[in-house]
Amino acid sequence: MAGRKVPIVPREATRTGFPPDPHQPRKGEMYVVSGVVTLLAVLLLWGGSSFDEETAVVLGEVAPGKLLDREAVPPGAFVTVKGRPDAERVGPVYSRRPSREFEVLVALQEAPTVVLYVQPGHPLNDAARAAALAAAGHPEPEAAPALDAEWTVTGRVYDSESSVAPQADFPGGAVQEFAAEKLGIKPEENVRVLAVGVTPEDVRASARNARRFSVGLGVVAAVLWVLTIWSTARDRRRRLEWSRT
Repeated sequence: MAGRKVPIVPREATRTGFPPDPHQPRKGEMYVVSGVVTLLAVLLLWGGSSFDEETAVVLGEVAPGKLLDREAVPPGAFVTVKGRPDAERVGPVYSRRPSREFEVLVALQEAPTVVLYVQPGHPLNDAARAAALAAAGHPEPEAAPALDAEWTVTGRVYDSESSVAPQADFPGGAVQEFAAEKLGIKPEENVRVLAVGVTPEDVRASARNARRFSVGLGVVAAVLWVLTIWSTARDRRRRLEWSRT
């Protein structure tokens, strides 16, 4: 009977575990996403509430040199300053804005360690941007206000290590680099930044926006948690039915 093939009888398949549903996301991922969205909503709500509870410190007109006194002018205070920008200490802050618009950093002659952060749309930005472009050999064809003059500006005071201010959104790294290159200040030293044009209404607007986003994220988080709990309960029922078969 040489050469006769012996039929191979396959063994009965054994169940090694509960088969996952390929059409359903993993439970761990759903819990992580739900938790992250919930955390973001709570942080935004807390930020909006802190803005509401914050009392705006409006000091009016102060001397430029007084801005260096952190007790007299605390961080977050709104002030008005008169001074002459230093035309030789102007630095552009390039961003993703279209065309040739960009933020500028300007030092004051009366207080060199006070840096003005000016966003596009302000006349001082036009004057400083024209001076910066002219120094780089790219003068603007349009006439701009004279930078070397006495300016009166209003804004909010920050410490330079506040790298992200909700209202001004000024880049702390660019300020420190500007202070080192243009002002000769060491990195460990701190300068004060006056975000020109920032008003108490901007703070209240940030609080309102934070609350709106927190409510929206809260709704998304609630939906995600409902789906996560429903999917977990459904998975348990399927496991129970599978174990009984």
